[in-house]
Amino acid sequence: MISSALYQDLVNDFKKQNELIDDQVATFEPITQSLRMPAAHRLLNKGFIMLLELLSYLIFLSSIAFVVMQKHLVPFYIVNTLQERGNESGFSTNDVTILNWSISGMALIIGILFFIIARLLRKIRLKNSVLHTINKNIRILVAQHLQRKAVIETIEKRHFTELPTLTEEKIAVLPTATQETIAANPLHNESLQ
Repeated sequence: MISSALYQDLVNDFKKQNELIDDQVATFEPITQSLRMPAAHRLLNKGFIMLLELLSYLIFLSSIAFVVMQKHLVPFYIVNTLQERGNESGFSTNDVTILNWSISGMALIIGILFFIIARLLRKIRLKNSVLHTINKNIRILVAQHLQRKAVIETIEKRHFTELPTLTEEKIAVLPTATQETIAANPLHNESLQ
């Protein structure tokens, strides 16, 4: 025959599991609602971020190509021509050189900034992918919790007359062991030695 303390402990554990499942479902449900996104919207969002990432990489590469090909491009070949002519052009060689280097420097800074933007867009895309995976896993967990809750409710309905409710009686807490019971326990005495 099952002892009354064991029976009470099993009933209390059963009720705690039921409350825990309710709390977990209540916690997970808003998370899944906030992460839920239709597949078409997610695909459009992912495609747009990939397009921006690709454009950022292309701008980075074109800025490097601009620095290399600057003396052959239409408005900027004039600076190179002025630098080759030197003082004959009416401008000081130092000023023309500084102008040439500043144009190249601005192009490189713009390229580096677009490279950083492309890397950040990649991180956003990967984080969105992780969030989608988390959303799928949380939905699986909620489904498992709801299945467990249905099993618990079925057991409660089957044995509703035998199970006490939480409103009728408080959850019994077993009394703590006194020093005499601990000292009398041979396993406890062996662990101390």
